[in-house]
Amino acid sequence: MILELDGGQRAYAYTGGKPFDAARPTVVFIHGAQHDHSAWGLQTCYFAHHDFGMLALDRAADVRCPVCMLSGQRT
Repeated sequence: MILELDGGQRAYAYTGGKPFDAARPTVVFIHGAQHDHSAWGLQTCYFAHHDFGMLALDRAADVRCPVCMLSGQRT
């Protein structure tokens, strides 16, 4: 899922294999250095399939951020 942020920046968020539903309670995972959203693979799938909205974010500075790789956007 691509998120449009203030200031025209974009970010990528993995939703655990289910469409994001903002009406459900939401869990947000943010990884540490040298990782991407896949660091939370099992956790995101669990919460997404147990009635939570799930977002595992890739920061713009992450090498594997697909949006950033395509647009050349780095922070």
